[in-house]
Amino acid sequence: MRGGDRHRNRDGGQAPRLSNLHLLDSGDALIATTAGVNDGVLEHSSLEYTTLGTAVTAGGLDLRGAQRWIVRANAFRNVRAPGALLARPAVGASAGSSDTVVEGNLFVNCQVGIALGLNHAAGVVDHSGGRITNNFIYRAPQVVGGPGISVVDSPNTAVLHNTVITSQTAASTIEFRYPEATNLVIANNLVDGPIEGLDNAWAVQSGNLTNAAPSLFVNAAGGDLHLRRTAILAIDMADPSATVATDIDGQPRGLDRSNDVGADEVK
Repeated sequence: MRGGDRHRNRDGGQAPRLSNLHLLDSGDALIATTAGVNDGVLEHSSLEYTTLGTAVTAGGLDLRGAQRWIVRANAFRNVRAPGALLARPAVGASAGSSDTVVEGNLFVNCQVGIALGLNHAAGVVDHSGGRITNNFIYRAPQVVGGPGISVVDSPNTAVLHNTVITSQTAASTIEFRYPEATNLVIANNLVDGPIEGLDNAWAVQSGNLTNAAPSLFVNAAGGDLHLRRTAILAIDMADPSATVATDIDGQPRGLDRSNDVGADEVK
């Protein structure tokens, strides 16, 4: 589907299940919800722009005031704005959304991969709960953007076992911010740059590796961030107290040894 065929739920319907879609080249977010559209699933779909969007409102999945969405096993490509503008996230949940699960997705050349929470306001939180696990995020050196993963004003959120390669195109690979974002856990992520807390934010961090290089992966430039068997920096190096049971391919972790850092478990 192209352009004007983007999906926008305006009727308040509940528990939409979106599977096996291919959405391409919208001027706005490819899928967007209004408040109260809860318990949705987006899976096994491709959301992309051929090169980039036409405006700053370009985005992938835009959840606003939505509860308990699951976003899994999708591919997001080229979610970018023109010129020096910054597009909306490839997956964003804000405006009081909660318990969003983003797991096992591929993000290639998106200016911001995943954002749980976007804004800060006194007395309320923009997002709460949820987890971000087992995602591959790759951005080429020529694609300037923000963090691969952003947690903004979202308490009780976990960011576990993601592989994030932003090629030094942003100040941080994973970012969390604002003091209301309490009870954060950021663990066992394999990234190529800083993991940063801003605006008095704090998180429990363990098992993260911030010096990943393309040579660790099968084909980083193509978005294939599976580990090579020679990737000893990451293999068997995860913190076992903050891991997840399976990897991005659904394969069990740690059957033969300890768990690997990042989204892929070498077999």
